[in-house]
Amino acid sequence: MTNLQSLEIHGNYFAENQMTFHSLSSLRIVDFSGNFIQGSLPNSLIYANNLRIINFDSNLLTGTLPAGLRNLTNLNVITISYNDMHGTLEELFHIPTLTSFTIHNNRFEGDDLSPLCNLPWLGSVVISTNRFSGGIPECFGSAFNYMYAIDLDNNPIGGTIPASLGNLINLVLLGIQECDL
Repeated sequence: MTNLQSLEIHGNYFAENQMTFHSLSSLRIVDFSGNFIQGSLPNSLIYANNLRIINFDSNLLTGTLPAGLRNLTNLNVITISYNDMHGTLEELFHIPTLTSFTIHNNRFEGDDLSPLCNLPWLGSVVISTNRFSGGIPECFGSAFNYMYAIDLDNNPIGGTIPASLGNLINLVLLGIQECDL
């Protein structure tokens, strides 16, 4: 299966978490959403260095983001919502090609979202219903040319809403419900 480019096993009752991605160098899309996969996100994902999309939405995943995820320098989209993952987003802060990440309904945390401003192609940040605190970084309004969605709902984010968000001409969603603003 060395030429496999898309592995889509979504919407099944798949619960196996013994997946290995070591020899799948052509793989671009991994979609295991809507299954019953338990345990942590497979560490071997970091060996599929051509990955563009990772989707493990709506599973039973726990643990943190795999160390080395930052080495997926072609990754555009990561979706791991509706799981029970925790930890920080440190691995995502170093993927310059990232355009969208959706991690809502987990237990991720952190008090500084400003490293996201180093991701120039970022268009969508959906981190609602986690444990992020701190404030909305001022740089959110100046760092993103393509930002169309920011969803921070249901996090203990405080402070004020930066006026610079008015500069986001493509923004169609700003979710800040049930924050501490």
